[in-house]
This record gives sequence, C-alpha cells and structure tokens, in this order.
Amino acid sequence: TSWAAAAAIIILAIVYGAISLNQSPPSEHPLRISLIQANFSQDEKIATVQLGEMFTSHFRMTEEAVAESRPDMVVWPETISPIFWFTGPGNMEATKTRLKQLGITLVAGVYNWSGDGKKNYNSVIAVDPDKGLLGSYSKIHVVPFGETFPYRRFFERVSPALGEWIRKTVYEDEDDLSPGTKYTVFRSRNGKFGTLICFESIFPQMTRRMVLDGAEYIIVITNDAWFMDTPGTYQHASMAAFRAIENRKYVVQAANSGISTIIDPLGKVIDKTPVLEKTVLTGSIYPNNEKTFYSRFGDVFAALCAILFAAAVLSAILMKKESSTDPSKK
Repeated sequence: TSWAAAAAIIILAIVYGAISLNQSPPSEHPLRISLIQANFSQDEKIATVQLGEMFTSHFRMTEEAVAESRPDMVVWPETISPIFWFTGPGNMEATKTRLKQLGITLVAGVYNWSGDGKKNYNSVIAVDPDKGLLGSYSKIHVVPFGETFPYRRFFERVSPALGEWIRKTVYEDEDDLSPGTKYTVFRSRNGKFGTLICFESIFPQMTRRMVLDGAEYIIVITNDAWFMDTPGTYQHASMAAFRAIENRKYVVQAANSGISTIIDPLGKVIDKTPVLEKTVLTGSIYPNNEKTFYSRFGDVFAALCAILFAAAVLSAILMKKESSTDPSKK
C-alpha cells in the first residue's frame, strides 16, 4: 500500500509538472528592464576610494543601456554607492533630473551608514524620475561573519582582549551591519515589486511575504565577486528559479560580477550573463498579481508531509512492539 501511495504521488507530480510547463507565462503589460553588471573586483569594492568610480561607471553603463535598448527600469547590483549620493541635500533633485533625461526608474544597492556606527544597513532604493525616492529596503538576513560578527558586543564586554582579537584576527570591520526590520514593496510606474539582497534569495518565505504584500515581480541584487567563477556563484543564481516557480512571478537578478539573469514564472532562464564580464543584460518581463497555493498558504504541504511521516513511523513502531509482545503473531 505504501509503495502504491508513493507511486501515485510521483505520477501526480510528473503530470502536474508537465501541465504547468505547457502553460504560457503572462504576456501583458511588458516591462523593459536592464541589469548592470560592471564587474568590480572585491578588492575594488572594499577600497572606499573606488566608490566614486563605481558610481560613475554604473551611470555611464546606464546611459549606454538606455541609448541602445530603451529600458523602462535599470537595476544596479548590491552596495554600489552611499545612499546620500542619491538622497543627500540637493542630490535627489540632480538624480531626478538625470533619470528624467534617461526616462527610467532606477533601482540601486546602497551603503546605508548612520555615521555613528550604531546602525548601518545594506539597503536598496528605488528612484522615480518625477516622484524621487520611492522608498528603501534594508537587508533583513545579514550574513554571519560576512556582514556581522554575532554577539560581538557580548564578547567585548566579557573580555576586551577577546574583542580586540576578534577585530584584528577574525572580523576587522567594527561597524557590523544591522538587520532590517521591515519588508518593502515598492510601488512604481513600472508596477509593484519586492527586492531581495544577496543570499536572501535562498529564503522562500521572504519572497512569499512580498508577494502577499502585492509584489508583481521580484528583483534580486547581489555581489557574488566573493565567489569568483566557482560553484557558489552558480548555486546562488539557481535559487532565483525556485522563487519564480513558487510564486509564478518573473524574477531578475542583477549581480556585480555575474550571474545576472532573467527568469520567467515557470522557472525558465530567459537570458543570463557570463561570470566575471562587464556587460548589460536587457530583456522584457511581465508583472502579474497572481497568488499561487504556496503564496497563499506557504509550507502547509511540507508540514502535512512531515505529520504523515511522523504518524507512519509511530504506527510502525507500535505495530512492531505489538507483534513482539503477542505470541500469536510470532
């Protein structure tokens, strides 16, 4: 009976998959989008002196992308420039003017520093050429030992010597990044979208939350220069396909050094860039407001499977115990 049930589940999964793959993705209200991949090395990104060069280079590549492909939206990768370069006194008007000339909405990864070292965020902003700043989202899942040293302040209080050793030997940056606390769905002239930063694309519940809040497509910004041309880069890019499938949404990923990619709601890679190459990826996506079973109910199916598995194991244990104590069943 158990083998028959397992076979039925497998067959149903294959049939459902075949039917799903034969469906056509949304094809109304196209959004032309360009993903900037400037390919700065990690050493260049770490060096503060390179921030101005990165900012200038990304705007130059944006202008080239607009001249060549006429996108509606341009996306820059993770941590390209300080937020005040866009939103500081007088800067926003200059940014709006520049974007109005280009005719685009800009989504950009920014360093969001407080100045006093108490609250520093890895953020993404969206800027409309008319309305200006549409909002910001700060990374909720910061990377342990990459963006923050867990319980650093506790160790420093317990032992200043240990804290000094951590700073000098393990994690040099004293300004740990703080986790964001609010999910943001940006409402733009190009539809509503949610953003994920770096490895947040591996957490399905984050995309689900944004879709429930109204996101019609998902943008991932990342800097995978840490991994260079190794399996980590490819593994990370592959995660975006699962987020697309779960919620039937277009997902795009803008990566500093690659892989930048455009994925349709069925998980098919429409286009992608090579790794460690300076380039721009432009394509069309189609925002939609569909809510899938997973979008609405989350991991209820997985929870049900876990419950049934636990019940089956418990039943097997009880049956074995009963047969071992009943002489008639030996």
